[in-house]
Amino acid sequence: IGLHSDQQIIVIKNRGKPLPKRGFLYVYEFGDIDQIQKKRKFINFVKNHPILEDYLNKIPIEENDAFTNSYKRNNLAETICKNWGLFAVQGPPGTGKTYLAAEVVAKFLKNNPYAKILVCSKEHLALNYILKKVVERLKNENTEFRAFRSLSYIRQTTSTIESYIKEFLSSNIMREIGSYKWKNGSEIWYHAQESLVQEYDLRNLSLAISSASIIFCTTMDGIFHQLINKKSFDLVVIEEAGKSYPSELLHTICIGHRVLLIGDQNQLPPYQIRETEEALRIWEAILKRVKSDPHLNEDLQKRFGYDYLKLKNFYNKYSSFDMQQLCWLKPFETLFKLLPAEKKYFLDQQYRMELPLSNVIGRIFYNREFKHKKKPEKPLIGIIPEEYDVPMLWIDTPHMTEYMDASDDPEKIGMRVNFYELSILITYLKLLKPLKSIDLIILTPYNDQKDLFLESEELKNVCLEMTNEPFKEIIRTTDEYQGHEADLTILSLVRNNTLYAASSWGFIIEPERLNVMFSRTKSRQVIIGCTQHIIRNSHEERIKIFHNLYLEYKKEGIFVSSKNFLGNQEKNKERENNG
Repeated sequence: IGLHSDQQIIVIKNRGKPLPKRGFLYVYEFGDIDQIQKKRKFINFVKNHPILEDYLNKIPIEENDAFTNSYKRNNLAETICKNWGLFAVQGPPGTGKTYLAAEVVAKFLKNNPYAKILVCSKEHLALNYILKKVVERLKNENTEFRAFRSLSYIRQTTSTIESYIKEFLSSNIMREIGSYKWKNGSEIWYHAQESLVQEYDLRNLSLAISSASIIFCTTMDGIFHQLINKKSFDLVVIEEAGKSYPSELLHTICIGHRVLLIGDQNQLPPYQIRETEEALRIWEAILKRVKSDPHLNEDLQKRFGYDYLKLKNFYNKYSSFDMQQLCWLKPFETLFKLLPAEKKYFLDQQYRMELPLSNVIGRIFYNREFKHKKKPEKPLIGIIPEEYDVPMLWIDTPHMTEYMDASDDPEKIGMRVNFYELSILITYLKLLKPLKSIDLIILTPYNDQKDLFLESEELKNVCLEMTNEPFKEIIRTTDEYQGHEADLTILSLVRNNTLYAASSWGFIIEPERLNVMFSRTKSRQVIIGCTQHIIRNSHEERIKIFHNLYLEYKKEGIFVSSKNFLGNQEKNKERENNG
């Protein structure tokens, strides 16, 4: 049953199955309507919640850069399991955030076999990775559990679902329960089970929620309508908490007795946070006009109703939206500052990156060097030519004023593409001698450049020789790849133009994004981009962090000009052809 596409009537979509003469109609909202309803329900629920009431009316005065951990890492999981209320962990790239989440869930479930646990993440890709690691750990430790992965009907029917995820969908829980032996007289169960198991059915959802010991869902999942004010969990774990807005994070906190927030305020913030802040500035200007313009006040009240009145009352109470009040747009960062030292932890042990890159990321983005714990390994030995087999390689392209073909947006139509960097990427990959499938990811900040890569048949053919992964899976934007890693990452910076100041680089220069861009690598990192484009704008305040990153990279990495790089490959081809 669904809504007609262009009329306000309910229609029966599947005419092959007649409606029963009696029954119940459940209204299921999704998309933007679902999110609006959830936010309204959340506001009334959260404001008097015992876990949050000590924090919501506070604003952090200043950040404590001198924060030091109160616990040893070996005792952290045990401490979190015993904690009541909130506990926040800041985890820089490669410091074991997902490992910690799996460790805490396994330890808590082992000590509390009948516990109900909720595991959330901002995005599906990251959530699936957490699910995989949690399940692996529980199985290795022979811990009994039943997991449920909440997934909407649209995503189940339109997306490719990994095989290990399918095991935990609600229809499979029906199969599991249907396999049990039932008493005589329970034959009606089999008919119900038979009708439900092959399709997405909302009746499965409530059964899955009730029967699972661990529920996995995103922080924007529609099942929160069934959880808020109705369900509570012994433990709630929220990964990627730094990317969540208040209505995505705080309502999840409110349904747990113990809540572990894992995030990093120095990586990507909530989506379009700066646009949201700018929208509030615009509203501030409008509300100033309202005081002297009664007609505008009436118009806004008719148009936005109760929501406008609430915003107006808030503005009249505080006179402005200052940055301290706006801090709650980043709830993880704000809570981490407000929590006492015994309720938070900074992960400072690095397990992902090689030492040179680990030092660069630590010094630039965290004002400290990490404790290097990565085990020695050489997964790419014999694959990369010796002269380029270094942890950090920067293939430096000329500025477009010296070589026009190196320009971004060569057709001047507003497309962030760089064909020259594509050619360098293909040339580099052709140098590799894959002895096995390579753990490879090709990154770029721009969707336009990602599309250019995906449309390149030559790049596709080269990549098919390198890895068993589907081509579309190894071409990613940097934003969507936060929380993931690969042995070999190749990053195309794209930008190369005659613009000045911040506009010359755009959103790339945001420190949180730079942090994510440069920290995905486990073994070998290759950067393709123009260093002169950084240097010529280094006087600009917003580009200073990027410039400092480049200077640190010079200390630890190897630079080779693209002209020399391409020239050497041409000479090698000539030798091969002549010999």
